[in-house]
Amino acid sequence: MICRARPDRTALALALTTVLGAMAGGTAHAAAGFSLASLDGEPLPSAQDRTTQTLYLDILIDERLARPLVRFTLVDDRLWVEPAELTAAGLALAADLVPDAHGRVALDAIAGLSLRYEPSMQRVVLMPGRALRPTSVLGYRMPAPVAVQRDQGLVFEYDAYARSIGDQQTLSLGSGLRWFGRYGSLEGTGVSRGGDGGSDAYDRLDTRWSYSDPDRMWTWAAGDLISGGLAWTRPVRMGGVQWRRNFGVRPDLVVYPMPQFSADATVPSSVELYVNNVRQYTGEVDAGPFVLNQFPRVVGAGQAVVVVTDALGRTTQTSVPLYTDYQRLAQGLSDFSFEAGVLRSGYGSDSDDYGDDVVANASWRRGLSDELTVELHGESGPNVKVAGAGVAWSPLGRYGVINAAYAQSNGDGVPPGHQNSVGYQWFGQLVGLDLYRQRSSRAFGDLGSLDGSAPLREQDRASMWVSVPRGSLSMTWLRYRDTTDVPSRTFSVGLSQSFGRYAYVSANAFDDDRAGRGVSLSLSLPLGQHHDASFSLDHQDGRNNAVASVRRGVPYEGG
Repeated sequence: MICRARPDRTALALALTTVLGAMAGGTAHAAAGFSLASLDGEPLPSAQDRTTQTLYLDILIDERLARPLVRFTLVDDRLWVEPAELTAAGLALAADLVPDAHGRVALDAIAGLSLRYEPSMQRVVLMPGRALRPTSVLGYRMPAPVAVQRDQGLVFEYDAYARSIGDQQTLSLGSGLRWFGRYGSLEGTGVSRGGDGGSDAYDRLDTRWSYSDPDRMWTWAAGDLISGGLAWTRPVRMGGVQWRRNFGVRPDLVVYPMPQFSADATVPSSVELYVNNVRQYTGEVDAGPFVLNQFPRVVGAGQAVVVVTDALGRTTQTSVPLYTDYQRLAQGLSDFSFEAGVLRSGYGSDSDDYGDDVVANASWRRGLSDELTVELHGESGPNVKVAGAGVAWSPLGRYGVINAAYAQSNGDGVPPGHQNSVGYQWFGQLVGLDLYRQRSSRAFGDLGSLDGSAPLREQDRASMWVSVPRGSLSMTWLRYRDTTDVPSRTFSVGLSQSFGRYAYVSANAFDDDRAGRGVSLSLSLPLGQHHDASFSLDHQDGRNNAVASVRRGVPYEGG
């Protein structure tokens, strides 16, 4: 529906003057020097003085209608308009553009704007420069939180396991009971054991209340829990309270950095994104600069190509290398976990118990940029205090990820200890590399040390994989030294092969200073939608072990 403005009295007077003037040429009753008063009771300005005119024009940008019937003012052959109308039409005006006393700006005074006024067509055609065109954002945009409906319900879960080896039979039953509703969920889990192995009993595992807020992506918990941590820290079991960021309540949210592809379309065009020669996005864009944010659906290094095609079929291709990983956070996102309570030891056994002293644990990380994520960690317990910091950095966002961290511990009557680590990961389409090194002084301790589990003094890892036809070849070298100061080394080689949807075969060989040498071969066969069969053969230190199994997965659609 088009709304027409009500003509003012001056415009009506001008129209009447024009009609009467035309009639004067053929009517004897028209006297010389005849003038018509305006409807306001004041005489109209003479032709020489009428230099201001109100117009309603369509705004076209690059010959395309952007906004119909916009009010303009024509003053001395200059078109004036309110800046809000130009913004609504799609122009990105400068912040320092100052309107006049009537709140209008002259079109010819806007830098970078060319125009063509067509009075016969009742329109003005604008041709803005690049600086006046807004940047279009294509692809992924952070979705809004979904509305949560907190219904009430009660769930009973169970998992039964039976085993018979020789003359020994064992039966165990894991069970869980969970109530959920408006105020969160309350759950309890345990396991019952019976058989020839003795210790027939029921052991409680976890009892916990939790509540999640998808708007803030927070989760509160009270009861039995596992503390949060970072890649270079050690989580512990606790009985207490927890407040943490939980990205799991927003599975639609991409939390790691996504590559951005920028280009400029001179005319309305179509945009396509190819990653490793696979098309992953297609869309339309108006003339002007644009930014494409799109989840690349590839982990590690890749090659992205942005193809812009205009209406005449002319194409422009831009090739950009990219690297995607899960160690960094997207710029502006934060992840944290805070816990306080008492330590829990002997989990799942007859010696399950809680400590007497209150401990606290805190971890936090934030994406300062798409290339750099910073990390902080702290622990406090009886006679132990730990503080540390780390980074995850990807040079230029495309050359893998470098990890580095440093932590220091202190305690009453205990000399200060320290721990440092550094690592590098790079995964390509044909080759992958993972390097890691960690060192801890003898005096370094953390909350896990209070339970008698000291951190490793030395830890080294180097692994590499190479893509081969229908599978991959991997090699891993591990070396660590614990509190006994006895080093341990492991070297393993693995080969995996996939034969479409018919079979999957993997073979591994290892040499370990403590476990000896061994080889293994496994075969997996899918049997329909929910069933699969597997067979494995292990040979270690002169002993053979063969296992065959048939498994039916949980039918998540129901049943």
